[in-house]
Amino acid sequence: MRPKPGFEDYDRVLAVTGAFSDGRRIETDMVFRSFKRKASDGPGFPKNLLNLTNDVPYGFGILPMWGGRPDSQGITPRRGWNFCIAWFYSRYKGVGMEFSYKQGDLSPKWISTYRNFNVEENRKYFLNVECWPEREETGRHVLYRQRMKWWAEGESEPDNWMELDDIAGSTLPDGEYAVALVAHRSQVDFGPVTVKPIKQ
Repeated sequence: MRPKPGFEDYDRVLAVTGAFSDGRRIETDMVFRSFKRKASDGPGFPKNLLNLTNDVPYGFGILPMWGGRPDSQGITPRRGWNFCIAWFYSRYKGVGMEFSYKQGDLSPKWISTYRNFNVEENRKYFLNVECWPEREETGRHVLYRQRMKWWAEGESEPDNWMELDDIAGSTLPDGEYAVALVAHRSQVDFGPVTVKPIKQ
């Protein structure tokens, strides 16, 4: 996902599966190439989203659950979103996970966790993610769980997972979700992507 330099704008999302409801394990590697360095690079950028260095926030990783952009019928561009994500995000200077849902122009629901992690241009990173629904014995949806491992080439795979649970009562609605790759104001080369069903 390598847009023309200077045009690494908002989310570049590439679905790698159709939508399905079961748990999933995703494995891939990524080479981080570059990012949109300043608001003055390419098209205009909202100044209120710049950090103290004037860099534009950027990120890259996997959307283990991508539910599209919910909005009222006939509205374009669509204003909502429905996803869980495992990625590096420069605003938080680290890797992390989120669950988020936003319908149209309503306020978003959001849950996230991050840990410090530095990325370097032209270095390969590995990402393993698992995400699954938790259900009652009756089959009623309770919440979603997500966990990930992220490490750099030349390092050992971590023993421990980073984990995040959706709130019971559910930020994300029960449903079918695709798996997708995301590059947000950045240029990234994704390697082979493996998606396997998991049962919990």
